[in-house]
Amino acid sequence: MTGVAVGVGNPTMGDDGLGRAVVRALAERRPGLDATFAGTTAMLALEAMDGRPRGVVVDAVDADCPPGTVVRTRLEDGEAPTEVAMHDFTFAEAVRTCSGVYDLPPRVVVVGVVPATVEPTVGLSPTVAPVVPDAAAVAAAELTDNRHDGTDRFMDATWYCVDCEAEIDADAVDDHELDGHSVRGRLRPERLLSQDPWQGEASADGGEP
Repeated sequence: MTGVAVGVGNPTMGDDGLGRAVVRALAERRPGLDATFAGTTAMLALEAMDGRPRGVVVDAVDADCPPGTVVRTRLEDGEAPTEVAMHDFTFAEAVRTCSGVYDLPPRVVVVGVVPATVEPTVGLSPTVAPVVPDAAAVAAAELTDNRHDGTDRFMDATWYCVDCEAEIDADAVDDHELDGHSVRGRLRPERLLSQDPWQGEASADGGEP
């Protein structure tokens, strides 16, 4: 079996509909990849990844950076550095609760976008809608082991190894994660390129992210 990208979220809550939008983009532009939408039901997301070698979860995420920023993290030991909420469960809580029920992938990556608005409305905000192709490209790259993915979308991506406390190249991400390191990636829209993607976290806690 191949890996799968699973979109989660509520399309009637503004930018929380990101997961469905990215799944649709993958279906249109990368029909060879397996992508499905699980809505807000944690168990459907876990079932979609059951028996798969790799899983990518796509959703709006809570991260300390500007709205419209694409964030990539890896689920490690049942913990997600960014919050992916599905009704009463976060995705990490669902994994910890049901890890013995489903044969989950050894590698689960969370690809998210920081929302501009999460309130009752249908459709993504003008801030988040333009970055759907970027989030789709990140998800596709994780499933195909090619973070450059034949495009220039990753030229503006920043990868940070938490354990090394240093930025790293995209090609070094797998090596760092195989060594047990926590790696985070951020892809900023062009209008945000002048901003340091790690500055928000550094100023928030008084030190390095």
